[in-house]
Amino acid sequence: GDLNMLTMIKEQPRFIEVLMPSLIDSIVPGSPAAKAGLQAGSRVMAYNGKQIQTINEFSIIAGTQQDMLASASVADSTKHASVVVLQPGRTVADTVQLTLGKDYKMGIMWHNPMNKEYATAHEEYGLLASIPAGVSHGWHVLTGYVDDLKYLFTADGAKSVGSFATIGDLFPKSWDWCMFWELTAFISLMLAFINILPIPALDGGHAFFLLCEIVMRRKLSDKFMERAQMIGMVLLMALMAFALFNDFCRFIL
Repeated sequence: GDLNMLTMIKEQPRFIEVLMPSLIDSIVPGSPAAKAGLQAGSRVMAYNGKQIQTINEFSIIAGTQQDMLASASVADSTKHASVVVLQPGRTVADTVQLTLGKDYKMGIMWHNPMNKEYATAHEEYGLLASIPAGVSHGWHVLTGYVDDLKYLFTADGAKSVGSFATIGDLFPKSWDWCMFWELTAFISLMLAFINILPIPALDGGHAFFLLCEIVMRRKLSDKFMERAQMIGMVLLMALMAFALFNDFCRFIL
């Protein structure tokens, strides 16, 4: 079928997602879960009448309820939640009634089996070995950039357009030479791609009009070129304004 990564990520449940058991790791002191007597090590079997086995299922059900509560003016009495839990050392599940907090959450921390300390490996390359390794890594990154170009003229691609704030946010908070040069190369490639677009006032626009003159075998009029350059500048200014607007919505609002 016609699948792409952005569509798969937005699916609920996602196309590929790690399933983690609905096992409580800890309880936030003073939270609704603590007041209801929930304990660490308990397994949540159902939430608001719907059976669950994983954190993923709980997140979908609880997230839907939170959105409904947050978008409406509701009384505190409507923020009740019914939780079926199997407490440690018990063989029979208990049904617990609790009232959600102001953030519409119970106050539990889930057990994540993936929170492990993994050993890291550091590999050094000599001068000669670094050349093919660098070429291989560069080619891998470049093919990834080219593959992502299919999102450029989509709604999701338009939302990712940004200006100085977006570019600055790409760089890591701690200095990393590899990340710095990769992002520098990425920005250079994106600027090069934009520059070859057939938009008047850009190099791609000049090349396009030259091709037109070759095909038509005559020079385009100065008046036409002047109007084309004006249209190109308007398009570029509109793109810049759109990027600034995205930054304003993303970082200010």
